[in-house]
Amino acid sequence: MALILLSRRLPYAGRAVRAGGSAIGVGGRSSMGHVAARVQDRGLVVLPQVTTSEFAMIVSGLGRIYPHPDGDADGRTTISPSGRRGEPGPGFTVQALGVHTDRSSLPVPPRFLGMHLVRHDASTGGFPLFADLELLTAGLSDTEIASLWIERQADGVRLPFRLGPSGGFRYRDDDHFRLAGPAVLVAEVRRRAARITQTVDWLRSGDAYVIDNHRVAHGRTRITDPSRVGVRILAYSPDQTEAEL
Repeated sequence: MALILLSRRLPYAGRAVRAGGSAIGVGGRSSMGHVAARVQDRGLVVLPQVTTSEFAMIVSGLGRIYPHPDGDADGRTTISPSGRRGEPGPGFTVQALGVHTDRSSLPVPPRFLGMHLVRHDASTGGFPLFADLELLTAGLSDTEIASLWIERQADGVRLPFRLGPSGGFRYRDDDHFRLAGPAVLVAEVRRRAARITQTVDWLRSGDAYVIDNHRVAHGRTRITDPSRVGVRILAYSPDQTEAEL
């Protein structure tokens, strides 16, 4: 099994991101540390043609698994248009999803997100979207970043755009959570988000990716075949303290 590193500065929207860089062997505890370091450095890595057990081993090797409320006992959440436990959510439909960081409502979201594309090809749609939040915030002052927040539409709760001592960002801007702050700055951030969002259309069934959920926002295009299936696992990084969680 090999690890593909995507370019640190991904091309802008309108062009599919192409894999590049060297192949790195994946397997064993030391390699898991290497994967974590690469994800934190690059923001995103692709794991081509991995089995379900290999994918689970890789993500669980990064840190403690986050028990997602939509997931199974082992932390795996099956993402398909067939629905989910509890109330229906947009991720479990065929609709497109704008780029966002997962579990944005938590004080400090899990650091790593892994997605295994179990059934996915050119005919299924649902192509992954990625946006590097370091590019999104490039050139913004600390004061400007501190003036941004994510507001939960249901109750008006405000969550800071920049995360706490561990650094990084949260991002979500949809019907449930909205980017908020000074109007001119919010408009600029939205413009940047649209500009830097990438579409990756070359991944196929069996491929997986791991992202730094504090740096890279992800989404997808509309699903055109409801048989598309992905499996998601979230994990905390070892340096996320109990106080943060």
